[in-house]
Amino acid sequence: MQKEVTIMITGRSKNAQLLKQNIDLIREFNPETDFHLLVVDNSIDDNGLQEALADVPDVELVMGYPPLAGIPSNNVGSYRHAQALNRGVEFVKTPFLIIVDPDLYVPRSNWISLVLNRMKSRGLAFFGVPWHPRWYAKYQNFPCPQFFAVDLNQVDKNDLDFTPAILTHPHWSLAVIGGLSAEKNHITSDSVFTDMNMSKVSKIRTLFYRWVGYSIARIFSRVVSSHIFRLRIGTARDTGVWVWKKYACDKKLKVELLNPVVDLSVHLPQFPLLQNRFFRVFEGLIPSRWSVLAGFERIHYIKQCPFLQKNYLKKVGFETFLWQGMPFAFHLRGNIQEVAGHDVTKSDIRKLLKEVIWINYHPINKI
Repeated sequence: MQKEVTIMITGRSKNAQLLKQNIDLIREFNPETDFHLLVVDNSIDDNGLQEALADVPDVELVMGYPPLAGIPSNNVGSYRHAQALNRGVEFVKTPFLIIVDPDLYVPRSNWISLVLNRMKSRGLAFFGVPWHPRWYAKYQNFPCPQFFAVDLNQVDKNDLDFTPAILTHPHWSLAVIGGLSAEKNHITSDSVFTDMNMSKVSKIRTLFYRWVGYSIARIFSRVVSSHIFRLRIGTARDTGVWVWKKYACDKKLKVELLNPVVDLSVHLPQFPLLQNRFFRVFEGLIPSRWSVLAGFERIHYIKQCPFLQKNYLKKVGFETFLWQGMPFAFHLRGNIQEVAGHDVTKSDIRKLLKEVIWINYHPINKI
C-alpha cells in the first residue's frame, strides 16, 4: 500500500546526532501515521550520514549533489540547502510532501495526521511556517522550507525549485521576470552563473549592481535612523524564492500559515517604535513592501520572554510558531550543540520544548 506522505529532512554528518534525535521525536509523536522518511545527505566531507544513520530503520538516504563552485562563503549555506531540497524532491512519490528542517521540532501528538487532514478538508495546496518576522528581508505570506507542506496533486513537484537568487538576481528589476530559473539548480555545473545561462556581461553587471546596492545601504545606515532597514524588506532572494514567486499570487491555490511568536526586544531591536502598541497598529496598515509586520495575518507578541533571554538561545535564535492558538513548531536555528558547549540529548530538547510551551501559554508575557 502506497504511503500518503513523505517527510523530507536534509542533514550533514556534522549534525548527525541532532538529526537522529529529531527523527526519533517525529516517530514518537506520530505512532499511528505511516509515512515515508526521506533524508538528503548534504555533507561536504566523505563520511556523510550513511554510517551515522545505519541504526535508524526505514529511512531512505539520498546523497546530495557536490557543492557548486564560485559561491561566496556567506551564501554557500543557502545554495547547499537548496541543492539538497531539489535533490530530495526528485525522489518523492507520495501525494503529500512535508519538508522539516533538522533543527525544527513539532511536539504535538499525531501532528502529521492533523496537518494532512487540515490540508484535505480545506483544499490547501500549501501549509507551513513563514519566515519569522526577524527575517524581514525575506519573502512573506508564504511557507518557507523550514516547515513546508505541499499537496502534490495540486502542485507539480517539478516546479518546486528552491534555488536562491542571491547572486544572479539581487533585485527583481534585474531579473528575467516571468517564470522559474532557466534550469533547476540541482544540475551539476561548476558555477551558479553557468546554471542560470548568464553571459559574462550579465555576470559583471549583476555583481556591480550588488556591490553598489550594498555600498549605498552601508553608507546611509550610518546616517539615517533605523528606518533605513525598511529598504531591505522583502528584498532577500533566499531559499524558496522561486516557489514563492510562482505560487504566492496564484489565487486558485489555498495557503495556510502558522503564526509567529515575537519578542520585539529580541527579534526586532532595529525597530524600537514597535514596542508601542499604537505604532504596531500603524505598522499593520502601511503597504507590506514597507512594513515589517503587515505581511502576517496574525502575530503573537510576548514581552521580555525569560526563555529567550538565555544566553545560548540568543545565539542560536529560537523561533516559535502557533497553530490554532497553540504552540506547534519550534525552530532552534543553528547548531545548539556547539552553542551550548556540550552534547545535547533528546531529553535536553524535550526540556527546552516543555519550557517554551509553558512560556507561550503564560498570559503574563503577552503584550
